[in-house]
Amino acid sequence: QATYQEIKNNRNVSALSGEITLKRAVTVQRTDVRALPTAIEFYNNSNKQDHDRMQETELAAASAVLVLHTSVDGKFYFIQSYYYTGWVDVNNIAIATDDSYHIWQTYAKLLNMSENATKDINFAVITDAQLNVGGIKLDMGTALPLSANQDRAASGNYRVILPAKANDGTLNSVEADVPVSASCVGYAQYTLRNFYVQAFKYSGTPYGWGGMHGNVDCSSFVLSVFKTFGFVFPRNTSQQNKVVGSAVNVENKTTDDKISMLNNTTVPVVIYKSGHAMIYLGRISDTHYIIH
Repeated sequence: QATYQEIKNNRNVSALSGEITLKRAVTVQRTDVRALPTAIEFYNNSNKQDHDRMQETELAAASAVLVLHTSVDGKFYFIQSYYYTGWVDVNNIAIATDDSYHIWQTYAKLLNMSENATKDINFAVITDAQLNVGGIKLDMGTALPLSANQDRAASGNYRVILPAKANDGTLNSVEADVPVSASCVGYAQYTLRNFYVQAFKYSGTPYGWGGMHGNVDCSSFVLSVFKTFGFVFPRNTSQQNKVVGSAVNVENKTTDDKISMLNNTTVPVVIYKSGHAMIYLGRISDTHYIIH
């Protein structure tokens, strides 16, 4: 209880009087978003440590965010991303200055994913489930600006611009090569074949609640697959099933009714139940398939 109280005190609530000074920032590494400013893991049961109660979600590298607040110990920022707020490790965040505002703005536009926002940006999208480039872990669907120095890219690579952090904590950028086999220029073409290919690229990836330990959970899997094609999804299942596409509630339907609906539906479909999300792949003979 004493440790828990120390963590709560680390929120620095007393410093919240008056106006909040917003800072723009970019994640320079995939980072956990925590419920409280701590890396300590909290579990319901000491024998089953697969559901850290402090883990809210993960943020992909190269995500533009707003920094709203800092913890007492200075080790955590309270940030707002396009789909979540929470505490993140300061080491994974670079603060934009006047000189680097244009870098932040580029990543912010890429998160927007609209044609108007990205029309002036040449970018590549990561198509592998997870890709390590120069020590930066990149998730599927991550959009990165293409460098003007494409001629410097090694054979079979695209040259992209990655966010980086200077010694003083401010935002700058570096160039790196990503394999053509693990990326595409612009969003991937939204075809049924590509949809299946992207979904199956996660085969063998360990489950991780809220992205724990660098892994992927059910709703993040759904989000990342569709993100490859330029679709913006909320993060959690409860949010996704309310706003994405046309939703059909089958809560009071019989099994036969549900099977009939699947027989007559057009893939792709995402199936939601309380706390879980699955991608429906279609039917072969009389067998229906999902991936999750």
